[in-house]
Amino acid sequence: PRASAAAGAGRRVRVCAHRGCSTSHPENTLPALRAAVALGCEQVEYDVRLSADGKPVLLHDGTVDRTTDGAGSVWELSYEQLAALDASGGEREFAGARIPTLEEALQAVPPSVEMNVHVNPGPTDCEALTRLVCAALLRHGRLESSFVTGNEDVMEAVLQCEPRVRRCMGSRPPEVYEEYGCYGIQPRNHLTDAALCEEAHAAGRLVWPFYANDEDEMRRLVEAGVDGILTDVPQTLMALLRAR
Repeated sequence: PRASAAAGAGRRVRVCAHRGCSTSHPENTLPALRAAVALGCEQVEYDVRLSADGKPVLLHDGTVDRTTDGAGSVWELSYEQLAALDASGGEREFAGARIPTLEEALQAVPPSVEMNVHVNPGPTDCEALTRLVCAALLRHGRLESSFVTGNEDVMEAVLQCEPRVRRCMGSRPPEVYEEYGCYGIQPRNHLTDAALCEEAHAAGRLVWPFYANDEDEMRRLVEAGVDGILTDVPQTLMALLRAR
């Protein structure tokens, strides 16, 4: 459905928890996703990569070095090796947190919460990863409550394997969004203004910029007419929206 082109306070703004509640919980883990759901976020974003043996898992970086006690590229590690890593960030409260599978994420996020599934391929696995993500969304009946975000290669792969899956891209020229039939766009926050929102809404696309953690920037984006905001501090955005 086409969104209204009117900008400003009358537009419902969705709170999107970036990598789950990633400030208060280890990013892209089940505790982070469940916290976002419990908080009442309308949308949850998470990153998906493929293990060496073909298992879709939640991880942003190409390596496990930053977010776990392990080392190495995710596409060179088996799922068994990935599952053995500690992803708690050294926080005792989250002891036992692991790199979850896409299947576990789908079970943790109910259909009432929209999923922004950011597909991050490795050097050679774009088609395989995208195909598995699309199949999982279809199998779980999530075509109406999810979308895939990615680059041009990911968009091509979605169109080839399951065009019913809704698509989203980051900052691109409008003709690129048109070419891939984007449901939504995810421009960088500093590029997002009222003119961009009006143009996107006139084309029937929703706008949720990446990202805003500062209240002043959140307020600016809301007033520009965005449909949602990716944030690491969803509780802050929720409080701001309630105050409005």
